[in-house]
Amino acid sequence: MRLTLTPKIAAIAATLLVLGALLFAGHLQRDRDLHAQHLAVMEQLGRLRANLETALNKEAEGVRAMAFVYATNPDITAADLTAVANRLTGKDQVFMGFIVSQENNIDQRFIAPEHIHETDNFLSHIPAQWHSTDSLRYAGHTLTSGPYHLSSGQTAIALRHPVYFDQMPAPTRSGIASVNGVISLSRILDVSGLSEAEHHLTMALRDAATPASLLYGKPDTFNPSAVSLSLSVPGGNWEIAAEPRNGWGSPPTWTTLVTAALLLLLAGSTAYATVAHYSRLSDANRQLSLHHRALDSSANALVITDIKGTVVWANPAYSELTGHPLEQLIGRRCGELVRSGQHDETFYRHLWKTISAGNIWHGELINRHKSGRLYHDETTITPIRGEHDEIEGYVTIKRDVSMRKIAEAQVEQLAYFDALTGLPNRRLLLDRLSHALSASKRSECYGALMFLDLDNFKPLNDNHGHDVGDLLLMQVAQRITHCLREEDTVARFGGDEFIVLLSQLDPDIDTSAEHARIVGEKILEAISAPCKLQSLRETNDLTHIEHSCTASIGVRLFRGNEHSPEALLREADQAMYRSKLQGRGCLSIHLP
Repeated sequence: MRLTLTPKIAAIAATLLVLGALLFAGHLQRDRDLHAQHLAVMEQLGRLRANLETALNKEAEGVRAMAFVYATNPDITAADLTAVANRLTGKDQVFMGFIVSQENNIDQRFIAPEHIHETDNFLSHIPAQWHSTDSLRYAGHTLTSGPYHLSSGQTAIALRHPVYFDQMPAPTRSGIASVNGVISLSRILDVSGLSEAEHHLTMALRDAATPASLLYGKPDTFNPSAVSLSLSVPGGNWEIAAEPRNGWGSPPTWTTLVTAALLLLLAGSTAYATVAHYSRLSDANRQLSLHHRALDSSANALVITDIKGTVVWANPAYSELTGHPLEQLIGRRCGELVRSGQHDETFYRHLWKTISAGNIWHGELINRHKSGRLYHDETTITPIRGEHDEIEGYVTIKRDVSMRKIAEAQVEQLAYFDALTGLPNRRLLLDRLSHALSASKRSECYGALMFLDLDNFKPLNDNHGHDVGDLLLMQVAQRITHCLREEDTVARFGGDEFIVLLSQLDPDIDTSAEHARIVGEKILEAISAPCKLQSLRETNDLTHIEHSCTASIGVRLFRGNEHSPEALLREADQAMYRSKLQGRGCLSIHLP
């Protein structure tokens, strides 16, 4: 059977040959890239090693100079030794300080004391370093030890040089001391160029003698694929390892071919996702447009502010509520536009404390319209939270309740005040009397309850009509009110009867009775003055009537709440009838 070469087979064969060639070329290219990358890492690591060895040896010279000064002048004062240390280090930012010790006991500290604390006694309190302490006696040269984690949070290494006070051979020398140069590990690494190299490399540093004691980096950096070098430090050896921060080599070339094969699928899926995305976007825009229209047509005023209360969006209802055009609202703080002065700073501090804590605030505000009139709005402020639950702003819903407040005031007026005179009615009087009794118990001051009845009121009604009688009752109510203090109460009890409540008079009963008598007589005198009344007849003519009347008053003094309000009213009523029996136009006081 002969195999016929068709375009389809040829295309498949050519594709397979090209694919094989690409894979082979990619393999060779990857080997070349790895080799070049390895050489580049080795070169960078070599420069870093040379810089680090040079820097450590330079700092070791300063430590040896300090050791020479201390060996030749063992009695040198701390101040002089500090001065020498300052001259040696100059503006060197690598040295954190010098520590001089004798027989491993720190007895002096110099330079940068803010970096070295009393608890940083690493010469004898760290068992892992005891071997370096012992070997220092016999070494005769500088040793490098560390790392040490200081209480300041920094990591340090020490360049330690022995000091001998006699000329005996090394094994038998006595009076051993040491000068320890405390070096900031991070600074010596920065000086050596590690920070710059770290942009491209992941590195680690350790002591070759104690590999478990890591000086810098992570332990897993010392792995078979990493480039590692040994570097000489005073009295020892360190190891440094590095590998590219983004890993060795580049992604295999075959992934490019797979990517090419996936491009068709990706193109189809991208087209599908794009169309679906724009379809969802169109739906979202329609939904968003619907939301905007709904918010704009909302009867409630809506406003969105930032965390400082600056308006970033508002609907037309808010503009209508405040009287300010929308373009004047954006970028302005709500308080600047509508604050009326009816609420004190404590009120606003509580409001801001509530919403700043992430809680919803609901209440009523009295604000000022642009025209200057005051209005009441029922307000709900809700914090807007971001992706990380932080507060990004606030959304406020407002509803004008001014008409409701007026209606409530009218209902309250009808419920607690007399429709004719505007005075408190029986219900409100009993409530205030209960409060007065409780206050009297606390203060131990007497109060007085006056029961007042107009004399011969019925003939005026019978002769001139109830409208004239009503005019008289209104004038009497005004005259009684003018005779009282602001804290006192006068109420219309019914018909031509009035009740006067005098509170907080005096702890002495006689003084209180005298005060009540004076007020009562003042009221009788005010009522007895002629009243000028007018009556509209059927002929539309006004009839002027001048009427003089008197009143009878009964007074009941009280203190504390041992008697009920009803009992006090009955006794005041009884005292009033005694006044009528005495000839009217007079006052009778009933003492407890």
